[in-house]
Amino acid sequence: MPMTQEQLAYLLSRIDLFESFTPFTLRLVAQACRCIELSAGEVLFEHGSTSSELYIVVNGALEVFRGDRVIARVERNDYIGELALLDAAVRSASVRATTPRTLLEVGREVFERYLKSEPDSLTALMRTMTRRLRGMIDDTQAAYEAVNMQVHDMLNILNVLAGAEFVAEALPPGDEHHRYLEMILHTRDRLEVM
Repeated sequence: MPMTQEQLAYLLSRIDLFESFTPFTLRLVAQACRCIELSAGEVLFEHGSTSSELYIVVNGALEVFRGDRVIARVERNDYIGELALLDAAVRSASVRATTPRTLLEVGREVFERYLKSEPDSLTALMRTMTRRLRGMIDDTQAAYEAVNMQVHDMLNILNVLAGAEFVAEALPPGDEHHRYLEMILHTRDRLEVM
């Protein structure tokens, strides 16, 4: 059952972008927005695509992903795509519905007409972007630390493999095991370059 403009205006009043708007302005914004239904698994937009809409989750949740990696979930009364309103660059990730979802599409015209001149709305956008950027920085830091630990472990393995030189020196010339030790040393050199 489609939502009425009054229901949409009430929903908008619960979103930080619109909480400072008057009821009259909320009804105007609700009238200018479009409801979208997504099926489970349906992609809202793809990484690399261009568009200039923000989407508010009316019910359910969305999954933000890039490749095989899920980056975030966007829950009810939250929004996604705010960067597209500010910068017409390509989408930095893909978004899909995990189960059937209803979204409210806020186009650039709505942003230009109602949000751009509202300091409270712009502050809310900044808070959301800052929160997401901090999350990305935390994820990047955690990934860096994990890679750093793996490199440390690899260096320890390289030190163990270096012992093959001492074994090779201890073997008599012509011993058939020299061949295996040379393969180990060659592999160690390749790993060290990596």
